Amino acid sequence: SEVVYFDGQSALLYRLDKKPLKPIRDVISLKFKAMQSNGILLHREGQHGNHITLELIKGKLVFFLNSGNAKLPSTIAPVTLTLGSLLDDQHWHSVLIELLDTQVNFTVDKHTHHFQAKGDSSYLDLNFEISFGGIPTPGRSRAFTRKSFHGCLENLYYNGVDVTELARKHKPQILMMELAHGLQDQNLKISLTVCHQTTQ
Repeated sequence: SEVVYFDGQSALLYRLDKKPLKPIRDVISLKFKAMQSNGILLHREGQHGNHITLELIKGKLVFFLNSGNAKLPSTIAPVTLTLGSLLDDQHWHSVLIELLDTQVNFTVDKHTHHFQAKGDSSYLDLNFEISFGGIPTPGRSRAFTRKSFHGCLENLYYNGVDVTELARKHKPQILMMELAHGLQDQNLKISLTVCHQTTQ
């Protein structure tokens, strides 16, 4: 499978083809290899502050789910799930996130955290875009102090769609962004040497 390398200054933006009338289910799966202990792996937000964010913090994976109160991820977000440790060991780790109505299943290396969200599934009512490796929203990067991801992603699937394959084929719904300048980078950063030099 294709591997996407993030240098800590870039993000991959995936624009969904269509959005269901009533969001019921979101499934995101990926494998990552981290070169640093902190960084945003994925982020998706809605119109009213609701968002989901997956972030590596001090070698642990933290999944933030906000139904609309806080503007950006923080340790006081309504739902914060933490799994794993020493995930910045430059080995491959697998992640599966399932949002099923109000049920959240968060799995890292076969360890699963189940959570039942209160209220409705408004946190699933998100925009048509999901970003991997950082947050490319204009104006947000300066205010958003958390680090972008430095490392590799592969087997990146969103609701069954192979996002890395779309990126490899330079499909129009994929943008590689340089966060420092907000520019689209036409050259997808795929580095098999960097991403496969350590033991699987």
